Amino acid sequence: MELDGKVSIITGAGSGIGAACARAFAAQGSRMVVADRNLDGARAVAEEIDALAVGCDVRRKQDIEALVAAAEKSYAGRRLLQ
Repeated sequence: MELDGKVSIITGAGSGIGAACARAFAAQGSRMVVADRNLDGARAVAEEIDALAVGCDVRRKQDIEALVAAAEKSYAGRRLLQ
């Protein structure tokens, strides 16, 4: 998959496998949205890879809607990968 110039949203990206995926996607040129219930963890990873950090509990519909809205606002005009 070609990631250069795309926007990717990864949930659970504040630590572990999600953080590793966010770093790998960013290394391939994707602009990243790092989402996690642990906002401090998301912020730490986002700072490392120059990404947007969003607090999100994927069990809550309103959190998911806010996550997508934040990504669209921050990266207006770019194609989102989900």
